[in-house]
Amino acid sequence: MSTPIAWPCIVRAAALGAFFVLVACETSRAPREVPPSASPALRCPPGPGRVSVSQYIRRMFEDRNGVLWFGTNGEGVWRFDGQRFHRVGAEAGIEGASVRGITEDREGKLWLATSAGLAGFDGQRWSLYTTALDAPSNDFWSLAPARDGGLWVGGLRGLWRFDGERFRSVVLPELARETEPIFDRRQVWALAEDHDRNLWVGTDGGGLVRTDGRSSRLYTVADGLPADTVSCLLVARDGRLWVGGRSGGVARFDGERFTTLPEFDSWSTIAWTLFEDRDGVIWLGSAGDALHRLTGEGLRRYGADDGLQNRHVQSLMQTRDGNFWLGTSGGLYRRESERFVEVTRPADTPRVDNARSNAEVR
Repeated sequence: MSTPIAWPCIVRAAALGAFFVLVACETSRAPREVPPSASPALRCPPGPGRVSVSQYIRRMFEDRNGVLWFGTNGEGVWRFDGQRFHRVGAEAGIEGASVRGITEDREGKLWLATSAGLAGFDGQRWSLYTTALDAPSNDFWSLAPARDGGLWVGGLRGLWRFDGERFRSVVLPELARETEPIFDRRQVWALAEDHDRNLWVGTDGGGLVRTDGRSSRLYTVADGLPADTVSCLLVARDGRLWVGGRSGGVARFDGERFTTLPEFDSWSTIAWTLFEDRDGVIWLGSAGDALHRLTGEGLRRYGADDGLQNRHVQSLMQTRDGNFWLGTSGGLYRRESERFVEVTRPADTPRVDNARSNAEVR
C-alpha cells in the first residue's frame, strides 16, 4: 500500500553545452559519437520515401547528450541521435503505450511517464516500474525531478513520490467539486516548481494545489483560475506562474490571485501547452486553435498560412542550438523564421518493434 511521506525540496535541472552543426538527413555511415545536440541534423522535409515522425507528438525532450526524444500516442517514444530514428517500444516494456511526460533526474537517467507505467533508461538498459511497486495506477501523466534525485509523478489517481524503488503517496487537500472531471478529479495533468520551491499541482476539475510539504492551498476559478481543470503550467524565468485551463485561456499569478489575460476573454478551447523561449517570449499550443505567441500588442496566431498544417499543438521545445520545435496531432514541425515546416523520417523506419521486451519490469 502507498504511504504518505515528508516533503523534500525540488529543483529544476539545467542543460549545458555548446552545439554541433551538421546539415544532413539520416545516413548509412558508421555510428559516430553523439553531438551535444542532434537537432541541427534533423532537417528533412516531406518527400518521396518519407513520412511523419508520428501522428501525435505529445512530449519532446532533449537529453544531456543531445539526443532528441518524441513521446507519442500509442507508439511509445521515438529517439533521434543525430543520424537516425529508432522507435522505443517493446524493448522498454511500453509497446503500444502513450508517453505523456519526459524528464531526466540529476544522475542523467531518462524517465518517461506512460500509460503502461514509469519507464527509466540509464543509457544501457530500460526498467519499467508498475503497480507491483505500490503504484495505485500504471497510468502516469506528468513528471518533475526532485532535489535528491527522486521524482514527483502525477497520475490518474493522484501524486506520488518515487525514490527509484518505490512509490509513496503525497496527500493533497480536498479538491474542488464544481467542475465535472474529464477522467478523475485526482488526476494530475501538470506539475511545476516555482522559484520559492513550491510545487504546483494541476488537477482534472479539482483546481490547482500549491504545496511546500508543510502546508497546502487550493486555488479555483474563485481565485481567478481560467478553469478548475488545469491542463498546463509554466514558471517563467522572471518567476511568474502561468496557468492554462480546459477553457478560459491563460492566467498569471501575482502571489495572491490569478488574472486571466484580456487576450483570452473569448477563449473556449483547451490550452494544451505553455512554453518560454530563450528570448523570454511565451508561447501557447492549443487543442484546435493552433499556436499563439504572446506579444506586447496581444496574441500572434500561427496556422495554415504560416505552414502549420495542424491546429492541435500538443508540445513545444527549443533545443540548445536555438531550433524551435512543435509537436502536433499531425506530426513534427520546426520553425524557420516566421514559418513552420514539417520534419519527417524515412518511411522504412520500423514502426512496430517485434523484439521481445528486454526491460526489467518491476
